Amino acid sequence: AVLAAGVLAKTCGLAIERVVTFGAPRVGHRDFAASFHQLLRDQTIRVAISGDPLTEVPPREADFAHIGRPW
Repeated sequence: AVLAAGVLAKTCGLAIERVVTFGAPRVGHRDFAASFHQLLRDQTIRVAISGDPLTEVPPREADFAHIGRPW
């Protein structure tokens, strides 16, 4: 969802109303996250349960970052 929304907004110029992820892993490096947040920060919500191991991969030490505001 995050990758598709980013491509559609940046490359195709489409207006994205909302992006919601549920238990999603980190999908991009910090540079990608910063670029995505400039485009769609206010439209993106990240839903995750505390302690869910899937949300902790790839690790932060690998320079990956979460996308969206936590909910």
